[in-house]
Amino acid sequence: MSRIPASVRTRPLARPFLLLVTGVCLACPALMIAQMQDARRALAIEDYYGMKNVGAPVMSGDGRWVAFDVTTRVEATNGTDSEVWLVPTDGSAAARRVSPAGVFANAPGWLDDGRLRFNAAGRAATVDPAEPDRIDSTAVAAPAGTGARGGRGGRGRGRSVGTVSLHSPDGQWVATLRDLPYQKAPKPQLTDFEERHERYFKGVEFDYQPFHQDGGPFPLPNYNDPDVTPPEDIFLAPAASGTDRAAERRLTSLGLEPEGLQWSPDGKTLLFTADSAFHNERSYGRSEIWTVTVDGKLTRLTPNR
Repeated sequence: MSRIPASVRTRPLARPFLLLVTGVCLACPALMIAQMQDARRALAIEDYYGMKNVGAPVMSGDGRWVAFDVTTRVEATNGTDSEVWLVPTDGSAAARRVSPAGVFANAPGWLDDGRLRFNAAGRAATVDPAEPDRIDSTAVAAPAGTGARGGRGGRGRGRSVGTVSLHSPDGQWVATLRDLPYQKAPKPQLTDFEERHERYFKGVEFDYQPFHQDGGPFPLPNYNDPDVTPPEDIFLAPAASGTDRAAERRLTSLGLEPEGLQWSPDGKTLLFTADSAFHNERSYGRSEIWTVTVDGKLTRLTPNR
């Protein structure tokens, strides 16, 4: 009887190991997908209280710092908490809170000596950006807060009428906000019933409720619709060019809706707020603080979250 080669004799022994390895490889993607699905969850009411809203930024006189307030809703009291934050305009460091912990603080502004002044629990507080951990507080009444946020709708947008242009302090440049062309979404294909409904029934039907006493439009405008809030960008032109559009160059390419546009004192940087997801209908409204230099260097000073 001839001997069976060793290579043939060992093949049946290797098959279970091969099946085991194959089973582990097939199970890994399924395990990863299951873990990803476990990380997703439905939106909860508690998520509303975790949202942070960034207020209008204020640049220091030397153009080195930007101050702003951050507000959050408090579930326990159904009230609002507010903090004052500080960030360098060049984005070299992360934004940090400068108001005392647990103290309602708002209305940041800059003094002539370069110190930051804000309200803190009904008292006027000042801080030197070079020593942000040292806060001086006095009993002098601080100025009232500025920059109210939007009520119904939560976005707080006030669309400017017409083109917004802003001259730099040194008189060298003109920054202009302009609407951008966009491709309108095609009209949905309507059924015969839907077409007849559109022809026969016009207008809006609603019951009067106290919430409408604020005088705002009803129904609420859809700010995610580019027909309501077209995308905008910042354009820059030499002041000497006057109204010559050919001399303009596009400074930003975000396709957002910049607000609160302001120049740095040296005329080299523009400061503004914008929401990078304002056309996402599944996103809550939020503000992010940005800077852009006349050379086109764009920096986001607050995290997008």
